[in-house]
Amino acid sequence: MRTLFAFCLLLSAAASPAGAPPAGHPLLGIWELVLPGSKCVETYDYRADGSSRTASAAEETVTDYQVATIPGAPGYYELTVTIRSSNGKPDCSGQLTPVGKSFTLYLAPLRGGFLMCFDPALQRCLGPITRAPAAKAASP
Repeated sequence: MRTLFAFCLLLSAAASPAGAPPAGHPLLGIWELVLPGSKCVETYDYRADGSSRTASAAEETVTDYQVATIPGAPGYYELTVTIRSSNGKPDCSGQLTPVGKSFTLYLAPLRGGFLMCFDPALQRCLGPITRAPAAKAASP
């Protein structure tokens, strides 16, 4: 019984967001999202130290993030993002992202990328986000 309880605790800890992702996590790297109905591209650079940089139109932000180590029972990764800094310029939607704002996204694996959803029922989604081309990923 003790072994089963310890296993359940370990499994729940592995599935919940906590700190920097482990080496080899599928989210690490540079991703792109072409917003529907526009040619505006958002670029996300998820780094191994739990920070990320995002570019969306004129806006550039630096964030801290936590992502589940493995997908949860519904099959998606829960991603929590907090905006640490912004250049104060508008994003692809013409909005400004407030510094300090936190939000949660749900990333469902999809054809080598992720569907980025705003609710755990995966009803309000964008995507897919896909890996950036190698040339873009190699630039600073």
